[in-house]
Amino acid sequence: MSRIRERGGDGSSGWFHGHMLRRVGDGTKTSFWYDRWIGEVPLCDRFCQLFDLTENKSLSVANLFSVDSEQWRVLWRWRRRLW
Repeated sequence: MSRIRERGGDGSSGWFHGHMLRRVGDGTKTSFWYDRWIGEVPLCDRFCQLFDLTENKSLSVANLFSVDSEQWRVLWRWRRRLW
């Protein structure tokens, strides 16, 4: 992750900073699907087929991820099994 955030050698702010629209912070105020936090389009529009299949459409980033025994887990709930 640190290489993504590094400044380019030409004085630019790097790829990540140049494309980030929202700071996620602790994730409590950032909707995973509805907020535009990477790119110009919210993830619900960019990945509309996955959005249609998820049962937890309104979760924040903080509520979608959890840490269990120092390991990150994503709390996806799908209407059917994904291929």
